[in-house]
Amino acid sequence: MKYESYLKVLKESLYWFRNLSSSTINNFVEIDAENLAKIVTGLDDSLLLFQEIKQLTPAITQCHNISKVDNMFMLKNCCKFYARACLLDQFILTLPITMSSNERSFSKLKLIKNYLRSTMPRTNN
Repeated sequence: MKYESYLKVLKESLYWFRNLSSSTINNFVEIDAENLAKIVTGLDDSLLLFQEIKQLTPAITQCHNISKVDNMFMLKNCCKFYARACLLDQFILTLPITMSSNERSFSKLKLIKNYLRSTMPRTNN
């Protein structure tokens, strides 16, 4: 039950990121910026975020994936001038792509833990 409610909250939160891709950036509106400011810690002004995204729209439409957008921020030193958009970019890069990758990470940790337990010397107390 808790897992399903977690997925519901996650899906509702991620809904506001839908207009940030290069193909949909032209559909980005103020309500998107307002909701993103509620989700992303450190975004203090949704109107400034909206204006920054609108100014960056021509450059973002030229990028074909998120790594190219990130490169644009780093190479053109955009983080100095578009701090909120840069913060949003960094937040997007930290989102997990799939739940299975997280599950895979935990299963790898379990394998490591089992290996370490099996190789530990046995001590008699």
